[in-house]
Amino acid sequence: MRKIDMTSKEWCDIIFEGKNKKYGAYKLRIESARRNMIVTIALVAIVALPFLFMLLALLFTPKEKYDMDLDQVLSEMKPAQNKYKLSAPKLLNIAHKNISKKIGRRSAYTAPVIMPDKDVTASGLSTDGNAAKGEESNSINIPADTTGFANKTTNHNGVNANTDKILFRVIEELPEFPGGATEFMKWLTRNLRYPASAEEKKIEGKVIVSFIVNKNGSISDIKIIKSLDPDCDSEVLRVMKKMPKWKPGTEKGRPVRSEYVIPIIFKALS
Repeated sequence: MRKIDMTSKEWCDIIFEGKNKKYGAYKLRIESARRNMIVTIALVAIVALPFLFMLLALLFTPKEKYDMDLDQVLSEMKPAQNKYKLSAPKLLNIAHKNISKKIGRRSAYTAPVIMPDKDVTASGLSTDGNAAKGEESNSINIPADTTGFANKTTNHNGVNANTDKILFRVIEELPEFPGGATEFMKWLTRNLRYPASAEEKKIEGKVIVSFIVNKNGSISDIKIIKSLDPDCDSEVLRVMKKMPKWKPGTEKGRPVRSEYVIPIIFKALS
């Protein structure tokens, strides 16, 4: 069967044979194909125009030319200057020294840095955000006892728990608090309390204490090197005497005795 174009003029003439072709239906049928083509072209144009504009913009946008000498640019670059410097101090950079009972005197060591009280804030930093004079802080700030806890005084004399003599001036591995220096800081903060009497008198300052880590990790010979106030000294000694055993220092794989010196700052929080 031959394919019939339902929109052709011949087909319309057959349908409207003997009828009034001036009537609107004949004209609409004759022009339907043209109308459909116009609508299709219009839809395609509407969809394609945005893509056409984008393509033309890419083709006709002038590309910027960079004619620079890379070596010259790099040589002219200056490092950025940071206006704000904040150097967090190490929590417990504890000065270490060995004990030689045979020689009868302490071996030389570098004393830990003690920050001036006026430069110390509650976080252990100086007022400008740095450790005092750019040096590392070895201090621990003790907040005031807001619970009203009153501390009992204790004897200032150290406990001699181990009398073994050693001949080492320098050891290979330093003693260590269980968990490291960070845990030692946390332990001291949890246990130390600002004496109520010292708080009432507004006594602030530092107590420097030394102690010996024995071969078995026990703590002995606790001494106050620099005193602040009897109650503050007693509080430091009280806490030092309840310290758990440390990991002892070693020399050639053998445990040895060694001494630590720690500055502790008492400062009431405003």
